[in-house]
Order: sequence, then structure tokens, then C-alpha cells
Amino acid sequence: MALEDGKPIETKGDKITLSFNLWVRPDNVFGTVFRIITENNKNVDLMYSVSENDRRFPILVTGDAVHPIQKEVRRETWTSASLTLDVKEGNITVLYDSTEINVNYPDLKGSQKLRFAFGYCPYEGFSLADVASVNIRDISIKRGLKEIRLWKMARHNKEICYDEISHSPASGKNTRWIIDQYITWKKIHSQQFKSSPSVAFDPTVGTFYIANNKQKLYVFHTDERITDTIQIKGGEFVANYPNQLIYLPEQHQLLSYNLNENLYSFFDPVSQSWKGTQAAVQEHDYWNNTLVYNPANSSLISFGGYGHYHYNNKLLICYPYENAPQRHLNLTNIHPRYSSSSVIVDSTLYIFGGRGCPSGRQELSPRNYYDLYAVNLLTQQANKLWELTEVPDGGNFQPSENMIYDPEKNVSTSSVRNKVAR
Repeated sequence: MALEDGKPIETKGDKITLSFNLWVRPDNVFGTVFRIITENNKNVDLMYSVSENDRRFPILVTGDAVHPIQKEVRRETWTSASLTLDVKEGNITVLYDSTEINVNYPDLKGSQKLRFAFGYCPYEGFSLADVASVNIRDISIKRGLKEIRLWKMARHNKEICYDEISHSPASGKNTRWIIDQYITWKKIHSQQFKSSPSVAFDPTVGTFYIANNKQKLYVFHTDERITDTIQIKGGEFVANYPNQLIYLPEQHQLLSYNLNENLYSFFDPVSQSWKGTQAAVQEHDYWNNTLVYNPANSSLISFGGYGHYHYNNKLLICYPYENAPQRHLNLTNIHPRYSSSSVIVDSTLYIFGGRGCPSGRQELSPRNYYDLYAVNLLTQQANKLWELTEVPDGGNFQPSENMIYDPEKNVSTSSVRNKVAR
């Protein structure tokens, strides 16, 4: 991949710092990571070399001189790396993982233009046959203290990726965009139903539970790509409308629920029956609400939804393990909506997006919302954290019911329902 589409970047007599993150794959830990070429055809390379006992280690190459950086490379983990070129003094500082080396390279002095290439170097007379197997992201270039380029390796068009600052291209050859594995839906199962089903997921074993009546429960195993059909022997499946089924990993239980009538029914795999005895009869007021389980007090927390031509902004707290009434609270500073997504982090409920309108009435100009709220579950106080006032790049979307919190990265992600309206 040639940064700047192969064109040189001017140093303007200042220090140039190239930094990035890399993931070393085990298939070929040998050869070039990147190559820098000056206007005087001098090269600076980061490579992986091998010792007699097959130990692989990173090296800096200046011209034909080799400068070892570490004794051995770490594989299959994200590693940070940076290289600062001081064109006034002819010095290079490399920070690879936790190791720093300093190299004097007099041929670097006075360099005004630098060309950068990761992997295979396309510049005539400077190509290298061996390319190390690494994944690259977050390529940054600073001139002095100012960042002038940032290729995050995310937004791309075929072989080209554009940087976040000046929209300069990085042009690749035989590029494989890892992000595409995670932003592209792949169909692994399809099934037809006469009425809309409820679906729940057990993340511990990768199993989906699907039901739309009290006669059958379908169990789809994602690893084997097979479906078991359980003939239900008794009890009531209280979810009389879709999306009223949840799997509780903490309790190892599958629960169907009905918010309108405060009904709950657990599935017993031993007797292959639902434990609920009361059938739901009322029409539903919580279509496409967002619901999460709160392990702190074993409650279900629901927000929003749609019914009888109205959106709502109700926060419901329900107690399936207790014979207790629901707690209702209107979050008045959040516009009524459905198809939001939510997640609990400690004692805070985060609510993202959705579709609705200030009055809650369907006929009065509903719109999509792109905002994030934090609801303190101890005080029920809701605060807006941020909002997009314009339609995001890529068009209208609704985030659907579920959001996932990643404690390691301290980020949340949400599934997306595109351009759906009721």
C-alpha cells in the first residue's frame, strides 16, 4: 500500500513521525513491513529477520545497514510502532512495542521529500520480494507536532483508503480489508413463520431460540448450523407479540415476557414446557422497545416502544423473579420513540437513537434520532450525552433493540436496522 497514492510528502525541514498499529500474523514473519524512500533514493525500512534458531525479530534497515530492535517479535496481538526521522540531524528514533532505538543515518540529512509504502513497495528500483504477514491500522504522519495524515484503514473504496484529515488516498494492491468481515452480514440460516417470531440468543454457546407460539421452540446452533425443534409439552408462552423473548446467561434461563400484562414464563428444558400458566390477551403497546436484563437486582428494564399509533418514552422496570408490580417512569426529556438500542454499564442505562416524535403521535412527522442518553438507574435521571442533528453519512438508520458493551475497549456497539419506519 502506497501512502499518498505514491506521491512524496514534503518534510519542510521538520521532523517526520510515522506511527501505526500492527498485528503480526504467524504465516510469514519475514520480510518488509514498510519502506521509506527519500528524493535522493535512500531507503529506511522496517523488516522482520530470522536467526539461526528460527527466532524472528524486527529490524530497522538504513541503506544496507541492519539495526536489530528486539530479540523476538510478539505475534497475534496489536502492537504500536513509530519512527521519527530527523532530517536536520540525520537521526532516526524507532519505538517498537516497548523498545526504543536511536540510529544515525547521515544520508537522511536535508531530505525534503519522502515516499511511504507498506508491504510490497511499488516504486521502481525499490521493490522487495518478501513481504511480512501483518495487519495494519491507524497509520499517522506528523510533521513536527502537527498530525497531517491519518489513515484508519476503515473507509475504503476497492483498493483505496482515504485519510481522515486531508482525504489523501493510500492505494493498495491485493488489499484485504479486515473490517469487511465485521460490517457485512452473512446469512447462515433462514426459516419461514406464519406469524412474527420472538428470538433470543445465548452468547455462552452461540445458540438462538426462536418461538411464536406455545407449541414449538426452535433451537438454532450456530457452530453446527443445525436446528432442533422441541415439541412443547405444556405451559403458556406469554409473548403474544414479537421480540418478547430473552435468554439470561446469568440464570441460564430462557424467558418469555409480556410487558402489557406483566406476565413471565420460563422455559424448563427438563420437562420441555413453559412454566407460565396465564395466557396473554391484550393488544401490545411496546412494539420494538429496547429491553435489557439488570443482574444487579434481577430485573428487566424496558424503554420506549410503539402501540396504537403512538410512540412512548416509558421506562419500565419489571421483576420476573418476584411477584411485584412494574415500576413506570416517563423519561420526559427523551422524545417518545421505538427501535432504540440500550445497554447497562454498572448502574447506568445507555439509550441510543430510535424513531419517533416529540408528541409521540405517529401522524405528526416522525423522524429518526441519532442521540445518546445516560439514565442513572439509582435516581432515574436521564442526561443527553450527544446528538447528531443531521442525517449521518450513509443515510437514515435505526439501531434496533440491542447494544453491546465491550469492557476491554470501553466502547459500545449496536446493530442497525436500515430505513425502517412504522
